[in-house]
Amino acid sequence: MNRAGKLGFITATLFLGCSTPLRAQETLKVKVFAGNYRSWDAIRVHVRNISNTEITLVIPVNIDSKDQRTTFPLPLDVERREGDDWKLCWPVRSGPRGYSSLTIQPGDSRVYTFGVGPAGLYRARVWYLADPGDLGLPKRLPVFESVASEPFDVLPHEFIPASALPAMAAPARSPPRLCGTLIYLK
Repeated sequence: MNRAGKLGFITATLFLGCSTPLRAQETLKVKVFAGNYRSWDAIRVHVRNISNTEITLVIPVNIDSKDQRTTFPLPLDVERREGDDWKLCWPVRSGPRGYSSLTIQPGDSRVYTFGVGPAGLYRARVWYLADPGDLGLPKRLPVFESVASEPFDVLPHEFIPASALPAMAAPARSPPRLCGTLIYLK
């Protein structure tokens, strides 16, 4: 092989080896139901499995830099826009109590309901198990991924509606099942 052929081969190998693989298909579609939301209103999020495989949602356990753990009883995080960054916030549970299955078959969907206190720009981030991992040798830890909704506005409310008060206390009365996920925040 001549010098130009070798150089072309090396260039092609580096290009193919360094390129990032594209995902063949998206897994979830996360959409907040349209509406004008105010503080403490019930916000409904529609999560649909658009892949051709079963998806297992996970309940994130967030640990901040002070080793404080926060868990919301739904397989999602709620993030609030602060400046140029999205920050985790603590939503309140609203709507009916009880848990639906965390497994979504292809084409199926789930609806989750929550509320937030302060007004602002928000988005919902749904977490799922991308790879269950393997505890054998060589050990592979599970891989978790997420899909975020489009941002939505929450307008201020002058008072907390009486209907929101029992829903705010629901997480304290019945702690959620955890999937053992740990998401470390920096």
